Amino acid sequence: MDYDQILLLQRKFIDFHKVLTVILVCFNLHFALTVTGYNCFYPALAMLAILIMENVVIKMTPVRLKVLMGLKYLYVFFMVMFIVAASSVYAFGIGLLCLMLYNIEFYFTLDFSESFVRKIYVVLVSIPVLVGIIIVLIKSHSGDWMKHFEMFCIVILYIGLVWFFSEMIAQVIGENDRKLFAQTRLIERINETNEELRIQQQKVKSTNELLGVQKIELQATYEKINNVNEEMQIQNDILKYISSSLEISKLMALITESFVSRIGADFCAIVLKPGTANNKKLTYKIQDNLGNDFKEHLSECIQKNCFEEIMEQEEIIVDNDVDFRKYEFLACDSVGSILLIPLVKQEQQIGLLFVGTKRKNYFVDNIDFFEGIVAQFLIALNNANLYAEMQSMAILDGLTGIYNRRHLTKLFNEYMYESINNRTPMSVALFDIDFFKRINDTYGHLFGDLVIRTIASLAKNIADENDGIVSRYGGEEFVIIFPNKGLDEAYPAVERLHKDVKELGIEHHGKQVKVNVSIGFTSFPKTCKDPRELLNRADWSMYYSKQHGRDQITIDSDEIRKEVSLE
Repeated sequence: MDYDQILLLQRKFIDFHKVLTVILVCFNLHFALTVTGYNCFYPALAMLAILIMENVVIKMTPVRLKVLMGLKYLYVFFMVMFIVAASSVYAFGIGLLCLMLYNIEFYFTLDFSESFVRKIYVVLVSIPVLVGIIIVLIKSHSGDWMKHFEMFCIVILYIGLVWFFSEMIAQVIGENDRKLFAQTRLIERINETNEELRIQQQKVKSTNELLGVQKIELQATYEKINNVNEEMQIQNDILKYISSSLEISKLMALITESFVSRIGADFCAIVLKPGTANNKKLTYKIQDNLGNDFKEHLSECIQKNCFEEIMEQEEIIVDNDVDFRKYEFLACDSVGSILLIPLVKQEQQIGLLFVGTKRKNYFVDNIDFFEGIVAQFLIALNNANLYAEMQSMAILDGLTGIYNRRHLTKLFNEYMYESINNRTPMSVALFDIDFFKRINDTYGHLFGDLVIRTIASLAKNIADENDGIVSRYGGEEFVIIFPNKGLDEAYPAVERLHKDVKELGIEHHGKQVKVNVSIGFTSFPKTCKDPRELLNRADWSMYYSKQHGRDQITIDSDEIRKEVSLE
């Protein structure tokens, strides 16, 4: 039994004493007033005083238990004295009952769980009884051995009862303590089990949280792998597209369309500087999902060279939280992320790739992918340039840069069949430099080459302005074809060619050398009914001009044909 339990039990005893002491005091007061020689009133008052002291002590410091123990022991002494002084059987009985009660109370102030303490207790409570018996024997002055034997028996019986009750109470309380200990231990085990369960639950919770984090990481890794696989698939598809074409414009269209339709970008633009891919002016291609207004605004900005400064920096620009007011080329606030990658070939800035999307934070882990596409595009662009150069070498005349005769034949056949099938007009002019052999003999072949190049350049300008083509037909002979143009539409261009050549002066060592040309002109269907005969009839007309004075234009007719044939 612990300290708090002892104090709680003592409080209950004190509450009982309050009633019992009042009864005892009243009982002794009655006997003191009615019975002569009754001398137990003062011991009862002493017990009342001790009760008051108990109430004070029980509210004091922890030392109160030792004081309380002394008070309980005084109770035992006073009860023995009360019994010795009792002059009636009632007083003796009440005193005896109180003595047993106070013995029990004194017993509960000790640690009765120890057998040694219980033996000390029996000795202590036996001392007042022995003292009382000695007092009785002294007062009686009797030598009756029988009375002494009775007293001895009373002491033995008292001691035996005290011992019996102390052991019985100790056994009962010990059993209760064991049960309480067992319950306490059970509660502790339950608490330990609950704590272990709580710890296990915490571990399970931590494991679940860790598994959740790992699941998220695995899912992120899985998504990243899927994105990489998808990017690789898209990259392979784009490479297939790139390798399928050697035309620059088609390559640009394929890449921009792939970025929008396959990758999920909302717009893509490729810009090439003039001269990059045999282009004389700025070339670009735009593909978007943002509407015509956005596309038109971006086109205007490209044509105004608004990307020139960005291209000159030669740095990748990434903005994953776009404020459209910072960029001149963005006309709306629906764009969330943009990526600008310069196109650099042999340390020379040749263009720009511009990609954008409505989503924010889009260009984070995929920039390498776009750089890879740009690298493949540059390779394809280089291949296309090589292919274009080879094509130029195959179809262009090496000296003049205009079409050669073999390519002229191919184009002529295409235009001719188109004219036949669609019944559209077609005109042909064939001209020759007058006295070209004399020019070579007089000024040398280098100057002769200069004359040929100058005449070819002049003819190409006129052909381009009139949607025609020009070709070198022979040594100093040239052909201009005017598709979809009749006699009245094409003849003014031929007249202008004749006039410009006539007014042309080519300088040789400070001297202006004049050059003239003889031109034969024919047109389907006005002068020639069969488009397949256009080149021959233009040739005959040109010979007619040479045979009739040179430096003139001869329009094809049946009469001229007959005359040239006769000659």
